[in-house]
Amino acid sequence: DMKIAEFVAAVTFAEKFRIVAISRDEKTIMPKFDTKFKYHDLVFIITTREGITPLMNFLGKSNIEINNVMILGAGAIGEMVAE
Repeated sequence: DMKIAEFVAAVTFAEKFRIVAISRDEKTIMPKFDTKFKYHDLVFIITTREGITPLMNFLGKSNIEINNVMILGAGAIGEMVAE
């Protein structure tokens, strides 16, 4: 099992993404740096626009098409981004 801190230390673009939640055994975990990844975890990550390509390459998913995007916030900025 790898700790989140070890994962973040392994990448050179750590400032461009954040692990925000892990779904494990029908529970949602708000991870800390000492939280360990486990097999079958569903990991939720947010990233900057610049972080998408290096993150996907690191995860071995460089040739997938992104079809779904989640925009958080219902304020003026969130609405503008959605348009």
